[in-house]
Amino acid sequence: MDTIRTQCLKQLDKHSREYKVLKSLWRLFHKANPDAQKSRYLFGLNEYSTEQNAIDIGADTFPAFKTAYETYIDLHDALMGRHADELKNIITNYQPNGTPLDTAMHTLRKES
Repeated sequence: MDTIRTQCLKQLDKHSREYKVLKSLWRLFHKANPDAQKSRYLFGLNEYSTEQNAIDIGADTFPAFKTAYETYIDLHDALMGRHADELKNIITNYQPNGTPLDTAMHTLRKES
């Protein structure tokens, strides 16, 4: 996730909202269940917003990053919930999109 995020950062203007979210609020992209209800002050963005809204600001800019993020969350949920069938389904139905996640998914596909 972080490799894809930094690749996206290099393509953005350093003063844009998207850059600020991807740069300083990177920990949000690793949360399994970001808060979509409670609005709080996000220091990197310098405004009040929900965590899910901040993730959407960062992910909506790059479709490949959004796909990788959604796949990451699906994998995380399947692993934590111990849903072997769902995990196998995610791995076998993954469509490569030119990101470093392709390598990880290829490795998982070989191992399963």
